[in-house]
Amino acid sequence: MSAVQQEKIEGALEVVYCPRCGYPPEYCEFRKDFAKCKPWIMENMPHLYAEADDADGAADGVAKLSVKGDDEKKQDDGGKDAKKQKEKKKVGFGKSTRFVKKPEVVLTNVRRSKRKSTTSVEGMELFGHKLKDVAKKFSKRFACSCAVVKVPGGGKEVQMQGDMVYDAAEYIVKEYNIPQDKVFQRDKNDRKIPVQFYDDWSSSGEEEEESD
Repeated sequence: MSAVQQEKIEGALEVVYCPRCGYPPEYCEFRKDFAKCKPWIMENMPHLYAEADDADGAADGVAKLSVKGDDEKKQDDGGKDAKKQKEKKKVGFGKSTRFVKKPEVVLTNVRRSKRKSTTSVEGMELFGHKLKDVAKKFSKRFACSCAVVKVPGGGKEVQMQGDMVYDAAEYIVKEYNIPQDKVFQRDKNDRKIPVQFYDDWSSSGEEEEESD
């Protein structure tokens, strides 16, 4: 069994948000005003950034040079725990064990029958948005049934009726200011590919007309 193993998560998770911008601290760096958030993050969650990693590494080195004995053993155990936490990239305080994911949104269309299908949207919470609020906006915008559902393997996603991949992608980019290169879709082979937005279709059409 690997030395680094994700522990079983029980109960509700405690998520810490930056008091400056309201985003989870690990995503503050994607904001233009990250410099204003950084002092609070470096003070309260230094393990998220390289500066803290360097400092922790130096501290671990000093601990290894200490006198052998019970005190040294305790320091070594503390160093191992710190290393595990870095490799797992835990965030938050207390019992929170939510792991950092790559911030991106993935849309998937699942066909239930010849005429019925559903569209799932995963990853909105990674950009600091509450899934219940997102589901309400989607339901109002697309006039369809929409809900937050659990997914196999843990986690939650927003699921709505109908094939809304392209419309939802456009809405996510415009309404939530999420970059187009952070929005993907899954194809029939469950491969993650970039979404082709409507402006991309227009551009490709104009290029074909020019070539003619």
